[in-house]
Amino acid sequence: MENTNDKLTYYILREKCDEPGDVFNIFIDDLKGFMVGNSVIQERPGVISVSANSAQKGIIENNPPEIAQKFSQFQFRAKLILEKEDSVNLHVIKMLAARARVKYRIFSVIYDCFLPISTDLINLEFGVRDEKLAQIFSQFELKPLYLSQKLRNYYALTKTGEVVLVNNHLINYLYGKDIPEKSLPELYYLVANSMQLFGLKYDRGLVPTDFYEYYNKPTKIINSSNLNITNPGKKVFVKPYVFELREDMGEFYQLAGDDGQAMLVMDKIRSGETLDATLKRVLKEELKIANDYIGAYVSSEIEFDRDRDGIITPRLVVWVYIKRVEEGRPKVMQMSQTGWKSMGGDTPRVNVNQDFKNSFS
Repeated sequence: MENTNDKLTYYILREKCDEPGDVFNIFIDDLKGFMVGNSVIQERPGVISVSANSAQKGIIENNPPEIAQKFSQFQFRAKLILEKEDSVNLHVIKMLAARARVKYRIFSVIYDCFLPISTDLINLEFGVRDEKLAQIFSQFELKPLYLSQKLRNYYALTKTGEVVLVNNHLINYLYGKDIPEKSLPELYYLVANSMQLFGLKYDRGLVPTDFYEYYNKPTKIINSSNLNITNPGKKVFVKPYVFELREDMGEFYQLAGDDGQAMLVMDKIRSGETLDATLKRVLKEELKIANDYIGAYVSSEIEFDRDRDGIITPRLVVWVYIKRVEEGRPKVMQMSQTGWKSMGGDTPRVNVNQDFKNSFS
């Protein structure tokens, strides 16, 4: 059964891991940790039902043939069928995906892409229930995709297939009004070129969440440090961790050396450079792996170190995401002392003085 007028289909996937035991039983045990009471029931061999509330029930089937062929690269594969607008059970599955011992991914059949696993986002595959709100999206040719529960932001799809952040303040003004305008420059702006890319970027903090913070500004770098990255006006070190996209897995993987340690080239924002220019230079000239990048996230934690003159200098920790190591990959492996390989996709920790941190507790 695929998507119908009253049901939605998702695929739940997990990469290979060394955990012993049957992968479906492991999944059931993981799932029970997020369900209350007797809400996970064995319907028949390889099929369970889940119900986070008494009103709606979802069906999960282990490794049906169509998934086994499409996602052979994953160790665990299951199909999830939900009733129309069953956001409760989907929310629980997303909690599992985000917090389980081994990371699960959720693939939407109707969207044909991996979903962000953020539990803050409500999926809107069937649109919005409020007719006045639906009319606003329809008038401006937008299809609502996600709603942030915390910030009340909508992310929507344009008719050209791009994902935009919608101005919730302007939506509030337009609500219930009949206006003649067919376009409003301040209604939305681009945050991802496709739904597939949106899911990848959102889980990595590469998508704006506050409309006016990045309105009429570049969104390629999300800067949580609040340090000026376009014209610092002083020496600033840069510590870039590089991640490579694997589209077949719907995930970024950190590039590392043969010793399993992250490959790092410490650098600085040179005079006249922006952080964007610095990152491109490091990727192209220092690491020799790419000319550009998909997006970057600057940590809110700022490290400090002394420069060669002994001056205490701030250092930005930046997570840089590239589409792929370009054609020179074998050459890079020969030129590098350690070579390159992909390691886990977890975000590296920023160096923090634990004694200082513990002083707050």
